[in-house]
Amino acid sequence: MISVRRALAVSLVALCAAVAPLTAGTARAATAPTASPPGPPIVLGWSGNSGGPIHPCVTGPSREFSFSARPVMEARAVDPATVTVTFQWSLLGGPVIGEATSAPAHVPVTYEAEIPQGDLVNGQSYSFRVRADGVDGPGPFSAPCEFSVDTARPDRPPIVTSLDISPNSFNNDVLGRSLRFTFDPNGVADVVAFDYEVFGSVPTVVPTVQGQPVTVRITPHVVPFLEVKVFSLDRAGNSSPEAEFSTFIRPPAGPVGFWQFDEGSGQTVADATGHGHTATLTGSASWTRGRTGSGLRVHGAHAAATTTGPLAHTDRNFAVAAWVRLKDRTHSGVAVSQDGVRRSGFTLGYSATADRWTFATPRSDTDGATVDRVLSADQPEVGVWTLLVGAFDLSTGQITLYVNGEAAGSTAHPVVTDAPGPVRIGQGQVAGAGADTWRGVLDDVHVYDRTLVEDCCTHDVSNLVNHPAELTGSWSFDGKGDDEPDLSGNQRDGHLDGGVSRVPGISGTAISLDGVTGSMTTSGPAVRTDRSFAVSAWVRLDRLDRSATVVSQDGTVVSGFRLEYRADLQSWNFRVPVADATLPPGDDATAILFAPVESGVWTHLIAVYDKSVDMLSLSVLVDGELIGDSEAPHISPWRAGGALVVGRGLDAGQPTDFLAGDVDEVNVFQGTLTPDEFDQLAAQASPPAPTD
Repeated sequence: MISVRRALAVSLVALCAAVAPLTAGTARAATAPTASPPGPPIVLGWSGNSGGPIHPCVTGPSREFSFSARPVMEARAVDPATVTVTFQWSLLGGPVIGEATSAPAHVPVTYEAEIPQGDLVNGQSYSFRVRADGVDGPGPFSAPCEFSVDTARPDRPPIVTSLDISPNSFNNDVLGRSLRFTFDPNGVADVVAFDYEVFGSVPTVVPTVQGQPVTVRITPHVVPFLEVKVFSLDRAGNSSPEAEFSTFIRPPAGPVGFWQFDEGSGQTVADATGHGHTATLTGSASWTRGRTGSGLRVHGAHAAATTTGPLAHTDRNFAVAAWVRLKDRTHSGVAVSQDGVRRSGFTLGYSATADRWTFATPRSDTDGATVDRVLSADQPEVGVWTLLVGAFDLSTGQITLYVNGEAAGSTAHPVVTDAPGPVRIGQGQVAGAGADTWRGVLDDVHVYDRTLVEDCCTHDVSNLVNHPAELTGSWSFDGKGDDEPDLSGNQRDGHLDGGVSRVPGISGTAISLDGVTGSMTTSGPAVRTDRSFAVSAWVRLDRLDRSATVVSQDGTVVSGFRLEYRADLQSWNFRVPVADATLPPGDDATAILFAPVESGVWTHLIAVYDKSVDMLSLSVLVDGELIGDSEAPHISPWRAGGALVVGRGLDAGQPTDFLAGDVDEVNVFQGTLTPDEFDQLAAQASPPAPTD
């Protein structure tokens, strides 16, 4: 007789008991003995440890491997006659090694049992079976569940190489590109997968044919280092020693094509990158005022600006960006595309069917191809400049759409095709012909032969939405009467109210405000305060004993921002409240001054909110020299939809902090200022030389 020992060290846990409340009519049936033993439990499988993934029951060569010599078996008893269950494990094709019986429990119940230390040996195969025991005796055993034990981890790290970059060296023009890496098991025969992690990302497991190398694609997103850590995984999931591939990454390359449309006349558009990808106007495409400088007006069925050849391989990493202004939402329109033979390799634009911004890529260059598409969450605004960005990363197989610098969504693009034709600006391609002509104006179109990077060190998308800054309002106060024209061309004309007069300014005339009722108010907002913006003004205070607002923009009950003098701090301040509420908290960039504020002195204030880094900044200049500055975080932007105001603020729905003094040359921008733009603005005007 085979000797069977009871494994006293086995722990049995009854889990997930699901017994309905008993009633008087069912109590006897639920507890009365049956006339026969219970049927076999349902064997759920086994796991390497308690709580780990369950391996299903299989037999034969397809049996799986356990990394542990103490696997946990699981079964579920469903026959109501069951009182206890018994697990029994054996050497495959050999004798029973051990068994364990549970404590009594109500069914249905899931049981688990851990095989004790010493029962199993590395390199051997085993099986287990389960029996339900009732008051009328034990039932039949279940069918066997087989597994093998492999507790030996791969003894050598994998070999990691790249076909595109070299380790421990400086690599140019690779950020944002899909790079090929090969993981080799280094002679370990039972490797079936590799677990790799790129610095700054989550780990990824890629399978391979047993004992064979595999090639993956990785897109670097961080400068100046690329670090890839790799482990081999054997059949049981045991990991090898770590292999590491490290190298240095230089800043990313710029676009391969960039069209600013600042020519304003003629039939050709220069490529501002210097790569020579000139575009030619076709059909009724014409020039008009753009977001900055001139732009491309697209109207008519065949209007576009077209290059002579492709700029990006659409079966690799690429990106496209365009500033667009939609005329209406009655027709679908493509802002930028690249021709295939029969259809565009990508389209960036507007879908009238969905009434959303869209970025789309087909899976083949055929008329009936499946198209992968990302749609924006919000409806487009008509007549408003909007930045659209579409990007594809071959390493992740994802296309992504950005609207005004914010990710609008991503979707899988698993099957790629390369479009060999020219770039079309203002039109797409369907069935080999131009289609879906844009209705409106386009400006500053970029095409990249890499995906875009937005992280701690590189801000491709933020730079596109922030630079160049768009001048959205400009008032020089050189007019006459109560009306003050907006010199930006955006028709945000101002009106002088209350105690206002004109006096000599830093350039021409300025407005002098009485500190009681005087202000200038525009007919509507000049900037989106929930996006990056900048504001500058020249100011000369008459008195220092009370706070005064130089420039603000109204919300419903509070100013969306205030460029101001704070009497309590004896300094200049850029304040942005965190909500449109009565007396809300706010974030303040209060200038740290190298010289005290003086009355009667022309002072130049330049304030910036950079949404990409959630920061406010304020610079204070006198006689062209920086005399103070400050920065402060601002992480709760909101949109103040009221008028831009010179000379007062708004608190609790009431005008406040009227300025006593003079103001000149007020400018507001959507976006942030580059160092060059800042210097140009600082040097734009200077106060007149004092007279004796």
